[in-house]
Amino acid sequence: MPLPDFTNTATFPSFISIPELIASPPLVEDGKDAAAEEDDWFLLGQVRDFMTITMPTIILLDRDNSPFALIFEGYGAEGLPFSKFGLKKGTTAVIPRARRTPQQGKRGFVSVEKGKLADIKVIPGELKRVLGVTEVLKLRKSGEGGSWEMGCETCGEKKGGMKKCTGCEEVKYCSKECQAKGWNDAGHKVDCKIIKAIREIWGK
Repeated sequence: MPLPDFTNTATFPSFISIPELIASPPLVEDGKDAAAEEDDWFLLGQVRDFMTITMPTIILLDRDNSPFALIFEGYGAEGLPFSKFGLKKGTTAVIPRARRTPQQGKRGFVSVEKGKLADIKVIPGELKRVLGVTEVLKLRKSGEGGSWEMGCETCGEKKGGMKKCTGCEEVKYCSKECQAKGWNDAGHKVDCKIIKAIREIWGK
């Protein structure tokens, strides 16, 4: 399965673009599931800070670099072990079918019901980097990646016998030397974890 297209703002909207949470669900035909009638969407947000006033809250930055609050209902001021779930400052949270709870005169917030914490997935990298990594891979596969199109990740050379990174299975190297440079100097150590997490969330 190809990597998701994060440039699609219908599937990956900004906070202000997600649907509002309404008191009554939309009406559908008998025997049909209202949720199944909607297309999936995912709110992406980079963790900026943690707060616990009355309920555990994470402040995140969306794809437009605008802040929003993610509130976890049903938990007290003792908070939650967010790090246990991989939610740390600088990581990117993936919130499926997020809905905005409006507040008069304010931007509102997103709430997570108790028992649904596991629905929140985590990509171990900053949102800007997550978007950038997938965009580069998309361009290369479409033939718009210049000299690096499907060539060695480090030097760009195209030749037989290249080997894929066993972690992400997306980039290739022409030699062990280029692999070492790509991993240590070019930042693939971080990018590899990002791509691997994306594959685990959206399937291979």
